[in-house]
Parts: sequence; structure tokens; C-alpha cells
Amino acid sequence: MTMAAISSNATPPANGFPAKFEIVGKPSNAEQKMRFNLVSREYFPALRIPFVAGRVWDHDDEHRGECR
Repeated sequence: MTMAAISSNATPPANGFPAKFEIVGKPSNAEQKMRFNLVSREYFPALRIPFVAGRVWDHDDEHRGECR
């Protein structure tokens, strides 16, 4: 079987895009940082990485703009 997938930038160690976020209940000046990657729905199956929990968004989620 041949598979293909897309990643915005998932090559360690300096992968992902930097972003800041807030944690509800913490002061907004407490700087929290993260790095995130955008990957296609085929990314994890193509690399044979199993899901431990959760699910991939489906087309309905994408159209509604929400995650359950």
C-alpha cells in the first residue's frame, strides 16, 4: 500500500509554529507558549502512528467549525 500525507513543518527538533495562549483562571500576563503543526488527515496513518485517544476531525466538523 502507498500513502501520502502533508505536514506544515513536522521535522524535529525545531518543528511547528510558535504561538501564545491563555489558560482560564491564570493571569493573562502569564506567558504560555506552544508550537503547533498542521497535518493532513492521512498523516498519522501514513507514518503508522496509532491514536491513543481522541479522533480526527471529519468533514462535518470542518464545515461547522467545531470539535466535539
